[in-house]
Amino acid sequence: MNTARLDISLSEWSSTGPLAVAPSVQEAIGGNPALLDALGDRLVVAPGFRGLEVTSTSFVGRVDVGALRISIKPKIDQTPLTRLLKYAYGLRDLSLLDSQSMIDIEHGGLQELLIALLVEEAEALCFAGLHRIYQHRTDRLESLRGRLDTTAITRRGVLLDSRLPCRFFDRTPNWLLNQVLLTGLQLTLHLTEDLALRRRVEQTTKFFQGVERLRNLTLRDIRSARVALTRMTDRAAPALDLIQLLLEGRGMGFDQDLQIGGSSFLFDMNRFFQRLLSRFLHDHLVTARIADESSIKQFFKMETALRKRRTPTPRPDFGVFNLKGELLRYLDAKYRDLWRTSLPAEWLYQLSAYALASPSRSSVLLYPTMSNAATDESILMSDPITGNELGAVVLRPIQLGKLGALLGRPGKDAHEERTSLAMSLIVDARDDRNG
Repeated sequence: MNTARLDISLSEWSSTGPLAVAPSVQEAIGGNPALLDALGDRLVVAPGFRGLEVTSTSFVGRVDVGALRISIKPKIDQTPLTRLLKYAYGLRDLSLLDSQSMIDIEHGGLQELLIALLVEEAEALCFAGLHRIYQHRTDRLESLRGRLDTTAITRRGVLLDSRLPCRFFDRTPNWLLNQVLLTGLQLTLHLTEDLALRRRVEQTTKFFQGVERLRNLTLRDIRSARVALTRMTDRAAPALDLIQLLLEGRGMGFDQDLQIGGSSFLFDMNRFFQRLLSRFLHDHLVTARIADESSIKQFFKMETALRKRRTPTPRPDFGVFNLKGELLRYLDAKYRDLWRTSLPAEWLYQLSAYALASPSRSSVLLYPTMSNAATDESILMSDPITGNELGAVVLRPIQLGKLGALLGRPGKDAHEERTSLAMSLIVDARDDRNG
């Protein structure tokens, strides 16, 4: 007996009330603890007496479990999101938003947008001509090509026909980079339900004549292709990044026996947000610089060494340094609109440690918001005995819609605005008071 599919739709960092679902759906989920464990902190699905409750986090996309489809949408509008994705991953001209990349993610899902962006990159590579390499070959040919294979002649002893054993180089498109690109494109056919997008993918794969598909695309293949990039082929780097995102989002760490649909895909907006800020700050800071995932060494120490216990090393997303290389403070990026939602206590404890490890005794938590009213908030830390101030954690909003629009504007004025914005993200208003 077929059960009609139940669609549940929600946005990032939100939850549904108890939903009435068929008992078979409740049993399929509640009776599968391995599935709930695999979803982990990405998506919380809780069967209960009053119904099914779903809570989303920073992951967006969709998950199919039996007759249940859960779709999680990003809150940011598609046009600025597309521009921010293009900027974060170094895609083509930000001022040109291809109408064919404007997929309806409200119904299709974020993976459709990523696939459309990948197709744009692949089309540009194909139109410019797939990069070919010279591969060494040996063959018996009717006419001499390259050099005679004297080793083969010596081994054989005598030529029995008119063909000559030759050693030569053949220029071919069939090498790892193009194989990864082709296999990545074919992977997307399992992730999209958009017929027009599928046709566009299929049309693009026709440019890869003479390129063999990899039997099983892995992250190692993508890393190997990226390491082999040269000045002649580095234009393919953004396409490799997109293929990696699609492969990671499709895998999600699930085992094959968890009854997860093949088109399921989850994309971590927190990682995207961190990458976006990293590129923006690297590109536009002038009087300071940042270091990504800068470890705080010697922050925790074991007083005694009775056990071989490894002390943790905090690793903020960004360390901020002046041009002399002196540390100023640490920043962390969290993809959650803290202007509209609560601040998790563990995040505050984490940022408090970063503040205490900073010469300025302050740290900054950068978060996205769609609210025009959002402003900085400072949380002071005080000694509970003396009341003396120990440091501060600054909660700093970034309006993603405005950032997307600013990145798409050309000209000197827009560049100066971006430089000013970058500087405003790393400072603390208390700096002037502290000298």
